[in-house]
Amino acid sequence: MLQFVSKEFENKLVGAISLLKKRDQFEIFICDELIDPTEPDFNPDDYDDLVVGWDDRFSVCLLDM
Repeated sequence: MLQFVSKEFENKLVGAISLLKKRDQFEIFICDELIDPTEPDFNPDDYDDLVVGWDDRFSVCLLDM
């Protein structure tokens, strides 16, 4: 199950992703998996055991629409 290191971190990550999505079509990748906690059908149980935190790196991929 995917977990966040804290609720504060999760809220900041979701806020940042939401801001990017308002500007254009982005996908957020964490550890080579497409993870978007802003999606309505996001379910942490669908992912392997992983704790995402402040020191993790994220890639943002611009979609060609």
